[in-house]
Amino acid sequence: MEKTQGLVGLSKREFWTLFWNALGASFTPENIASGWMRTGLLPFNPEVILSQIVRKENNGSDTDSGSEDSGALQQPTARELRRLIDKIVNNSAPDAEISSRKLVNTVESLQSEVELLRYENKGLRETIIREKQRRQRGTA
Repeated sequence: MEKTQGLVGLSKREFWTLFWNALGASFTPENIASGWMRTGLLPFNPEVILSQIVRKENNGSDTDSGSEDSGALQQPTARELRRLIDKIVNNSAPDAEISSRKLVNTVESLQSEVELLRYENKGLRETIIREKQRRQRGTA
């Protein structure tokens, strides 16, 4: 279903196969006990949830600007990437280290996006092939 992104309907046979496998994998005694334990309900332990709450202390200092400077560019254009690379190549620039970290983060972000899109495209191609086969069976 993930591969088709809901664009193609499932036959009853396909649905039942997927459903039965998911049901068997999900509802195990260990998984059910783990679910109750992680909520802190059985055994009762509210500290499990309370320890996940993080309090932000606002002391007035701007700590976000440093992390934003070296963060990845959001949806960079070719021109923005070229400028960033030129700035890094010019080692005399005062913020070359920050720019190089920004470039590395941007490249890693783009690479992750490419991998996800390739996975999505592969699934959609498989869906098209499966749908064509289904239609051929119906006409034969």
